[in-house]
Amino acid sequence: MSIRATAEGMMLGVLCALVVAVGLAAVAYHTEMPGGMLTAGIWVGDALVSLAAGFGAGRRAESGAILHGSLAAVSLCVVGSLVAEAGHWPVGPLWGRLSLAAVMGLTGGIAAVLF
Repeated sequence: MSIRATAEGMMLGVLCALVVAVGLAAVAYHTEMPGGMLTAGIWVGDALVSLAAGFGAGRRAESGAILHGSLAAVSLCVVGSLVAEAGHWPVGPLWGRLSLAAVMGLTGGIAAVLF
């Protein structure tokens, strides 16, 4: 188990989250977007962030890329939920976000092994 690989995967996820958040904010600001479309965009962005975190952790891990990818995505989800809760921002259901992070982090770890 490599804490460094997990932490570096989380940092890649944070960078991806910044890009996704700025992109979603720009689209929401410049267009008339219904609330359902914005919610779907947030869930897709969350999936991309978890995939990036899983891929980054999987690439840095010497062994167990799939486990490291899933762990990085779930850890990033938990940290993001804690930060959002401290800032009183609504984030949606935690269990749905955790399951999405686990699956997409696992997928990112698999992609890191394959590519």
